[in-house]
Amino acid sequence: MKGQALNRVTNGVAAAGVTLPAWEVHLQHAGVIAASVVPILSALWLAVQIVRFVQAWRAAK
Repeated sequence: MKGQALNRVTNGVAAAGVTLPAWEVHLQHAGVIAASVVPILSALWLAVQIVRFVQAWRAAK
């Protein structure tokens, strides 16, 4: 069982390594998009958390 799982993972990593040149550009593009979007989403999430905290704080008074 463990041998089969390890073999599948090893084969998958080997296949990914062989085909890397074909999809490396897409990974780089996805990384650029993520680098642009993640800070915005993080700021929005922080704002949501602040609003929830303030609402809970006011309700506790």
